[in-house]
Amino acid sequence: MDTGDLLKEIEDSQRRETTLWYLGGPSIAIRTGGKLIYIDPFCGPSVNPLWTRRFDPLIDPGKIRAADWVLISHEHRDHCNEATIRAFEERVRPEYFMPYHTLETIRGEFGLEIDPSRVHVVSPGSHFESKGIILEVFPSADITAREAVSFLMALDHGKVFHAGDSLYAPSLFAVLREVAVDVAFLPLGKNPEGWNVYPEEEDFIQMASEIGAKVTVPIHWDLWKESYMDPRPLEKRSQGTEIRMLIRGSKLLLPLKRA
Repeated sequence: MDTGDLLKEIEDSQRRETTLWYLGGPSIAIRTGGKLIYIDPFCGPSVNPLWTRRFDPLIDPGKIRAADWVLISHEHRDHCNEATIRAFEERVRPEYFMPYHTLETIRGEFGLEIDPSRVHVVSPGSHFESKGIILEVFPSADITAREAVSFLMALDHGKVFHAGDSLYAPSLFAVLREVAVDVAFLPLGKNPEGWNVYPEEEDFIQMASEIGAKVTVPIHWDLWKESYMDPRPLEKRSQGTEIRMLIRGSKLLLPLKRA
């Protein structure tokens, strides 16, 4: 699909179902109840010489025409991306949900001042409700970020969890099993020697099993040349969840269809 066609599909979607698009890397777009939500949108080029993008962004930020909420899990540039945020501010001026240090990065390093009325500074335990959407903020075991969170959203047709770049930590997300998550987006990657930034196979399985979502979608595995990992073998290792690989640009609908 042409990148312009994908953006048009996302922005113009009139489906009754809640639609979740995987944009590659950590990035998700959600259309639900007339609201368009982006989580960790990375629509810019590589920003670190140690990490090489494997594919161009699926969305041209200069063509964005709509966005209601932007959720940012932490300050790393593939989650809090200057080119992307500048485009949002120039074109659509959405509401943001982000940790305080991420906001300080945008203000200090990017030189952007976002209207405070559109910024919600979040930390674990934060809770927001708006037009049928409930957003709850959870901890993260991202040991390389200065301040990181993960997000749980109760949407029109199901509950969606996004772990950001969290590593596996025993029992960190066990409470999510009690709330019956429909779709969990969890990071996966092969760590370069000397790095510990993504859950590899066993830790991914542990996290997925602990959360117990109906469907678990690996994210981030495809973004960097240095940490690429094929998630397809994990689809055969589901334990209390269906592990489902999504390719970039594909979508998932809620409510989930029964097998």
